[in-house]
Amino acid sequence: MSAADTLVGEEIHFFGSITVMVDDFRSWVAAYGSVVSITAEMVESSRDRHGDSWLDLADDASRQERRWGQVMFARGPWPDGLPRLLPGSDDWAEARENARKAAHHLLTPDERRAALATVEMEYGPAPKTSRTILKLTGDARG
Repeated sequence: MSAADTLVGEEIHFFGSITVMVDDFRSWVAAYGSVVSITAEMVESSRDRHGDSWLDLADDASRQERRWGQVMFARGPWPDGLPRLLPGSDDWAEARENARKAAHHLLTPDERRAALATVEMEYGPAPKTSRTILKLTGDARG
């Protein structure tokens, strides 16, 4: 029995995008924040020609980092308190902006201030809207 076989019937959650074979004919792209219950068919479809499965790495963060450059998934449901949107992603930016707009539509200044503080607490400070790409020093006259 491999480590992947111990996952049958359990949930795993994803910290990055990865294609998950559901069976021999279907696959699904898991994204940051996704959770899936592992089936025996998923384990079998994940095996390579040597019988190894990427699911064998569920409890081995260091091997995941060596393979993908980051931890891609872990055993269990999504961790409590961890946002399901990847900070800095387009979905995260859209959710932050929607929350900010909703806060500005509140009627009283105190409500707006409290809602904007909640947005900053949940999403962090507003992202920069500009950046310096070149800085010249010295006399530019030649």
